[in-house]
This record gives sequence, structure tokens and C-alpha cells, in this order.
Amino acid sequence: MPVQKFKVEGMTCDGCALSLRKAIDSRDASLTVKIDFKSGVVAVLLPDHGALPVTSKNSERLAQLIADAASEIGFNYVGVHEPA
Repeated sequence: MPVQKFKVEGMTCDGCALSLRKAIDSRDASLTVKIDFKSGVVAVLLPDHGALPVTSKNSERLAQLIADAASEIGFNYVGVHEPA
């Protein structure tokens, strides 16, 4: 299953990650999301095909969804996570 990762700053605990997950779920409950508050990485597991195929338009949609959810609860959306 493809994964798209995003970077969010400001999370300090599991409660922060849970708050972000709830904010994401309120926008699209069909997404499978894993959040590591220590690294600030939000990983969205994408279906191989179906409702949300991997396209640049869907990548932009996901980025905006994560940015909006993070901003709503006071975190800083940095962008797409590209490991060093």
C-alpha cells in the first residue's frame, strides 16, 4: 500500500497526535493515518486503487487536508515529508 508522509510541528505527546487524528478524521474518516508525534510525521496509507488513487491532484488534496487539520488545533504544517 503506498504511503504519503507529511511533516507537522508542535506535537509533544500522544494526546497531540490523537487530537490531530481526530481533526483529520473529521475531514475524511476513510483515511488510514499513522502519526509519530516525536518526529512530527503524519503518514497516510493510500489504497492501491479505488477512491483515492495516487495522483498529483489527490496529493495536493491530502496536503491541504493535513494542513487545515493541523492549523485548526494549533500545529504548524511544514509540508510533504522527505527523509534526509
